[in-house]
Amino acid sequence: MYGLFGGMFGGMYMMQAQMAAGRAETAAAKSQSRTTRMATEIRMLTERLDKLILVNMALWSLVQEKTGLTEKDLEDRVEQIDLEDGVADGKVTRTVSECPNCGRRVSARHKRCLFCGNKKIGSTSLDQV
Repeated sequence: MYGLFGGMFGGMYMMQAQMAAGRAETAAAKSQSRTTRMATEIRMLTERLDKLILVNMALWSLVQEKTGLTEKDLEDRVEQIDLEDGVADGKVTRTVSECPNCGRRVSARHKRCLFCGNKKIGSTSLDQV
């Protein structure tokens, strides 16, 4: 009798173990797919960043050539703009603004007011990017 119950429980255990292994394989496949997508996205962002750096270098060389501005002038302006958000952290922090139409707060990441749909008007052309 012990052998009968042992065999039943052993078979059930094996089925559960196989099901768990199948779920683990599915999760691993999903993770691999997600990893592949993220690697592709990182590669694309890196390529975009490289192009933006190239364009900025070209623009800066033209500005220097046409105006006589110096690296020090550029560094001073970068520092000035960096401090506009109150933190010297080497980046521009977008802040929450007020919708000119309804007066509600609009996050910097939204191009339209979520409450009234009004198109957000940026303070600079770069705010629209």
